[in-house]
Amino acid sequence: MSREGAPRSNVVDLRRWREERDRRLRAAAAEADAEVTAVRPPDRIDGLYRLLALVAGLGFVAFGGFLGLLFLMLHREEGMVAWLLAAVLLLGLSGATVLFGIDLAVRGLLGREWTRPLWEHVRAALDRRAHPLPLFAGISALVLTLGLWGGPGDPVLWEPAIFWFVGFLHIALHETGHLLAVRRVRYTPRRLVAGPLLVEWSANRRRVTANRDWRFLFGGNVWFSSAGRTRTRDLMVLLAGPLANLLTLGTVLAVHRLLGGPALFAVYVRANAFCAGIVLLTNLLPLPRTREGYATDGRQILDLLRGRRIA
Repeated sequence: MSREGAPRSNVVDLRRWREERDRRLRAAAAEADAEVTAVRPPDRIDGLYRLLALVAGLGFVAFGGFLGLLFLMLHREEGMVAWLLAAVLLLGLSGATVLFGIDLAVRGLLGREWTRPLWEHVRAALDRRAHPLPLFAGISALVLTLGLWGGPGDPVLWEPAIFWFVGFLHIALHETGHLLAVRRVRYTPRRLVAGPLLVEWSANRRRVTANRDWRFLFGGNVWFSSAGRTRTRDLMVLLAGPLANLLTLGTVLAVHRLLGGPALFAVYVRANAFCAGIVLLTNLLPLPRTREGYATDGRQILDLLRGRRIA
């Protein structure tokens, strides 16, 4: 559960989540009444999920290393500006991917979230200072300035801007896919978060505003309520997000194959392939639930297939 008690799953039934939250609060109150002084160890990760975390972590490490080598190979013949740009992308994308993979792999080895104390301090600092909209606007201005400086004749300097905005496009498409499925199965949407964007539905009215939770700068969430849940409907909602990314990627690849295009469009095609792959990978891996209750689409799909109820 997050600092403000918000559910962390990508697709959430608010009624059931509130029931689970109330149950946890009652359990916490009972522990306080019993004056439990011992420090509880971190929640364990057991069985199949430890193996999945280990394999996925090693996969992220390998992918991050490959990504760094790829950037260097693509730009080794370019000028100094392009090489420095590749180095920045290497440190940002590749470095973050490798670190996440190491964290996940060690989690699988130890069976617990070993970096929790560190992340609690980091989250507390970010909760006080970081908001998605200023971060998004600042980085957007930076990459657009770089592209405009290079001009239309230098596609290399447009790559950061294209990758940046295509990444958010796929995040928004993923969450929109979930939302359309929620409406299709006649669940009631309550909230959609996609990066810096927040949409809320209340009393048949829709409100669009800025999201203030930094955790969703590179992610999204769909919350809904429902009177009647079925496994088939839940699966439709969960699968609709990845399907939206696949359809978009397929359309872009088909247009490029049939019509071709300038060098910038080739960069756009590569950005779609890369961003769609990242979104699909991070959402479809059935990773262990975090202590806060966050679960990927893949984990929730696996839970449904095993007959378990999702949040």
